[in-house]
Amino acid sequence: MPWSTWVAVMLTLPTPTPTPPEQVASRSREGVARYTIEQFFATRAIGASDWSPDGRQLVFVANISGRNNLWVVSPEGGWPVQLTVSDERQDGPAWSPDGRWIAFQSDHEADEQWDVLLVSPASGEVVNLTGTPDVSEESPVWSRDARWIACAVKPRRDPNYEILLLDPAARTRRALTAKTPPDLSLTPVAFSPDGRFLVANRAHASGKDADVVLIAVESGRQRVVTPHKGEQAWTATDLSPDGATVLATSNARNGFDNAVLVDIREAARALLAAE
Repeated sequence: MPWSTWVAVMLTLPTPTPTPPEQVASRSREGVARYTIEQFFATRAIGASDWSPDGRQLVFVANISGRNNLWVVSPEGGWPVQLTVSDERQDGPAWSPDGRWIAFQSDHEADEQWDVLLVSPASGEVVNLTGTPDVSEESPVWSRDARWIACAVKPRRDPNYEILLLDPAARTRRALTAKTPPDLSLTPVAFSPDGRFLVANRAHASGKDADVVLIAVESGRQRVVTPHKGEQAWTATDLSPDGATVLATSNARNGFDNAVLVDIREAARALLAAE
């Protein structure tokens, strides 16, 4: 239809009359409860969580008080207790194996330049381990002896994430990886039982390709445990208590994510033998 015809048709259409706000009503179904707008906005979101080492408490992220803070609750249920009180968003709680601290990440004035902090579950004392406004530290992971915390780190102007080691007792830090290609990012997953290597994910910026890697804690040397051709996504979730098997997801078989177990014993021996 020519443009002039469309214009003519539009000009002849009647001007719609808006419905008065007081007459606007949603259709309701019989037997279904109706909620007020106050009840609707009283809903709360629950985020990441972690168990205490003794299994007697659970720490989780929730916005019950209006902001994402850390809360603790008994596994038997009941009303949770707010552990941190902050106007900054918080995420990624990780309870230390000795039970003394919970590591977590906290945003910085909503600019997503996260810091890694500690909070005492006993006293509520909070310690900022990083305090870097122009560097983001995320995804804290404890070593099994509570000696180290590994986290992903990215300066504001850098294109990718490396892995940083934090010593929570000495309040020191050490770069575990460096000079990773700019289209690849590393995220820590779990330490080996003896603390000699770290399981990590190495993901391409496209989101279409990823590998599980082992990183020697002493030297930063890496070894890929999921070598493949073409684009496949292998993503580690956890490491077995004996350090022999990685629980991961992979889309290698049919293009869809499936749970897989990856035996890393040979790769770990080869990595540590080179140290």
